[in-house]
Amino acid sequence: MANGIWNKIFLDNTVRDWIITVAIILLALFFSRIISRLLANICVKIFTKFNHNSYSDIFKKNIVDPLSKYIFWAATVYALERLKYPDLFEGNFFKTHFSNVVDAVSTGWLVICFFNLIIGITIFITAILKTHASERSDRSALQMISLLSDLARAILIVLCILCILKFSFNYSLATFVTSLGLVTAALALAAKESVENVICSFVIFLDKPFFVGDSIKVNDITGTVEKIGLRSTLIRTDAKTLISMSNSSVISNALENTSNQTYRRQIQTLEVDLDTKPEDIKNICDKILELLNKKSSESITLPTVYFKETGVNSHKIYMEYYGLMNLTLKEFRDKVQQINLEIVALIQQTGIKIIRSNYR
Repeated sequence: MANGIWNKIFLDNTVRDWIITVAIILLALFFSRIISRLLANICVKIFTKFNHNSYSDIFKKNIVDPLSKYIFWAATVYALERLKYPDLFEGNFFKTHFSNVVDAVSTGWLVICFFNLIIGITIFITAILKTHASERSDRSALQMISLLSDLARAILIVLCILCILKFSFNYSLATFVTSLGLVTAALALAAKESVENVICSFVIFLDKPFFVGDSIKVNDITGTVEKIGLRSTLIRTDAKTLISMSNSSVISNALENTSNQTYRRQIQTLEVDLDTKPEDIKNICDKILELLNKKSSESITLPTVYFKETGVNSHKIYMEYYGLMNLTLKEFRDKVQQINLEIVALIQQTGIKIIRSNYR
């Protein structure tokens, strides 16, 4: 009696086969998480040595979850392939049998899960390398790792598509490559800007005009570099907005890396009344220069003050000095403010009338 139930046919398969298939799927669902976590922990300890606990979140997201998904779906596809496709569900879909469609979809999904795991491993390795580079303060290595990581993911996505064409649709890759060669010129023209940006990303890496974290100025846009990608560079502006600028624009325009400056420059022009006496102009120039020289002990250096020119509306006194980079931007601005307050006091003592003061 029991053997009769086990051997009873249901949807073209025996009850025994259906129960075994369901059991395999349930076991895969139960054990996939445990096995994936165990394997991932072993890999993490091998690659990260003593500080593997600090990578727990990133390896769970990029290795444990994708590996668990891949093990589950691989076991599920294996279990279902043991069964005969029921004739009840057989039919045509765009002149293709449903069984072939299901087989193509399941194979394609397995390929996607596999490459998702490989991409997750790439992200995890990238995080480890970035951490080690940060500990060594090697900004060149950080830039190279980010660039190669983006390139590796792009290549893996292309390989994933090719594998789906091969294993799901049985499409000849040789034929695909030949067909691709016929449209290469059209694709090159359509993707000209993208290809140019990719090339420029390698130019940025090789020439090293700036690194992530540097303050730069391009096309009147000033900010801090947050990321250098294959196509674009992300810049956090002084207004705290995020600007994405194509790498070709960054390379082709005049670029100023303010992080490499050795001094902060301050320029001002004082315009005094035309009725001001020459000796008063010379006197105020000498006093301002003396004031700036006294500030040399406060990281202010290379002062210049002189009567620059006379015009139709005013006489112009030029003033220039520099702040050393041991001052933060806020400290330098505080120094400028203090100097201007003392200059105002000197001008009030001499009685000179200021028409206008320009600075930059």
